[in-house]
This record gives sequence, C-alpha cells and structure tokens, in this order.
Amino acid sequence: MAVIAFEGMKFHAHVGYYEAEQLLGNEIEVSIKMAVNFTGGSTGDELTRTVDYEEVYETVRKVMLEPMHLLETAVQKIISGISNIYPSVYSLKVRVAKLNPPLHGRVKKVWVEDNWVRNIHK
Repeated sequence: MAVIAFEGMKFHAHVGYYEAEQLLGNEIEVSIKMAVNFTGGSTGDELTRTVDYEEVYETVRKVMLEPMHLLETAVQKIISGISNIYPSVYSLKVRVAKLNPPLHGRVKKVWVEDNWVRNIHK
C-alpha cells in the first residue's frame, strides 16, 4: 500500500453561508491524502496500476464548481467522488480550507477535514 497526496490545490469557489460569499466566491484550498493498493503487485510502470492524478484533480475541480454553503459538504462530495471512481483507494483524508474567511477579525484560513476508510467487509 502506498500513500499519494495532493497538497494545496487552489480554487476560486462559491462556498459559503452568506449571500456575498455565494455571489463573490472565496479562495479555497484542498488537500488530499490517500492510501492506495497498487494492482498487479509491486512491478510495472503502468497508470492502470494506480490512480490517475489528472482524474483526481478533475474530480475535485468539478466539486468546487458547485455552489454550496458548507466546507463540510465539499469534503463529503470529494470523498464520495474519489472513492466511487477508485476501488483501489483504501482510505482518504480530505481537507478543504477557506482562505481569509469573511470574519470580524484576521484569520488566515478555516478548514474542515474528514477521514474515510473503505469497508472491506461488504
């Protein structure tokens, strides 16, 4: 099993509770850490043995195009999208952060993180 991570993917997305956030959007940062069981053993140099980085990024990008109110919703949609595409992904940790959130103070970012592990006893 190997770990593959995507750190600091940046998007301008309409994620937020307030009307101004839905209208203007926010800067969002997404990071993913996944444990992957390589197919075909430890040899070979084929993309089919692992996850396609471009497809993972595109999955995240499509989620971030959807207007939503909560970071928690974005996290769950990303987990669902990746886990449905790749049965070789054993576990995921997804963090979605809103940079410079519109609060009454200076905050660098707020983030939500969730972990998911595939149920192998299905």
